[in-house]
This record gives sequence, structure tokens and C-alpha cells, in this order.
Amino acid sequence: MLTDAQGSPEKADSCVAKHLEISAEPAVAEQVDGFWNKVEANLREGNVRLLFVADELPRDLKKLIEFLNEQFTNIEVLGVELRQYVGPEVKALVSRVIGQSEAAREQKARSSPSRAGVSSVRLNRETFLNHCPPEAADFFAKVLDEAENRRLPVFWAKESFRVGLPDFLRCKIRGNLDIYPPGLPEQLRTDVRSQLLNLPSASQSGRFIIKIPVTHETLWDAEKAWDIALQVLG
Repeated sequence: MLTDAQGSPEKADSCVAKHLEISAEPAVAEQVDGFWNKVEANLREGNVRLLFVADELPRDLKKLIEFLNEQFTNIEVLGVELRQYVGPEVKALVSRVIGQSEAAREQKARSSPSRAGVSSVRLNRETFLNHCPPEAADFFAKVLDEAENRRLPVFWAKESFRVGLPDFLRCKIRGNLDIYPPGLPEQLRTDVRSQLLNLPSASQSGRFIIKIPVTHETLWDAEKAWDIALQVLG
């Protein structure tokens, strides 16, 4: 969409670079790619903030914003009223935030791993295994052990860790295994996707992500999915 609006990928990158205040030419492409990777990761994790901004928000919209913000866990829904006051020689903009109710804060706190003592910044092996569902802990411990034995890099995030290729395989603290094949070569991507979707508990989320819950009932599927992933990761 941004590329269409700007007319070309290069102009779109320049627009993002300006937003990020990147001026050093050699760093532009790398930092712009990093920005979009972070956006993609946040969207996949469901870490999103939706803003309704106007000089005055209708009463019904305010109620809807507060309702949605109390219902969602990772997604934050807020309204911002931005009113302008003009005097003889001065103009002031005064903002008011709608939706940050105490009920919404409590709901997000209850639904966040941080309520159980997990760092809101980065996890590590110990905190992850201690706070994910018991039936998933043993499986994720094997994943981490195998990754260490094969010298595969492990990247820790807010509520998950990734193994090997960027954003190919993600293990979530709530007990889910997510696999994202689009970055693979076409034939390999097709084969991996077909094998994974043949597993009884596998489901597709959106256009690309394949999810497998890690429970007693689905443990065989999760182990099979990990074996498939290892064929890619090496």
C-alpha cells in the first residue's frame, strides 16, 4: 500500500527512512528492513495499538473504544481527542486519551506473562519454561536442547523464542508452535506447508502462518512439525 502511494519501492523506503530519521546512506536499507521485520513480528504476535484520532470523538465511539480495550489482551484500542484552541497570538493543541480505564489495565495485566513474574522485555530459557503450560514445557525444553546441540541460534522476544532462520519457527509461551514458510524457496515452501497441514492439529492462521498447539493430545504433531522444521534448519 505504501509502495503504491509513493509510486515505487525506493520512494517508499525513502519515506520510511525519513520517518525513522535515517540519514546515513549505507544504513538506510538495513534499518528500513529491520523496521518492517519488527512490524511483521508485532503483527504476528498480536502486539498492536489501534488509534482513533479526531478533534472530537462521538459518544458511541468512545463507549466502543473502552469496550474493545477491555476485551482485547495484546491489542490496545485508544481514542485521542485533539482539540485546538486559538488566541490572539497563540494556538494550542490539547489532547485527551480515551480508553485507558482501570478495567482495561487489569485485563491486560491478567493476560500478560508479566503478571506471573516474566520480564516484559526479554525472556530466557528458565523464565520461558517456568511460565509456559506444563505439557508444553518438556517439548520446548527439547527444542532448545536440540537447537543448542546443532548450534542453531535462538532469538528471545517478549513472549516467544525463534530458532534458526529469521521468523521461520516461533515457540510461544502460551503453548503454541508457529511456523512461517514464505521465506523459503518456492518448492521447499510448498513441500513444508503440505507436510505441516497434513498434521491433524495443524491450522492455518492468516495467509501464511501454520499453528500447532502443544498439548498432551497434540504432542505427536508438535514433535513431527519440529522434525520437519529441522530438515529446513539443518
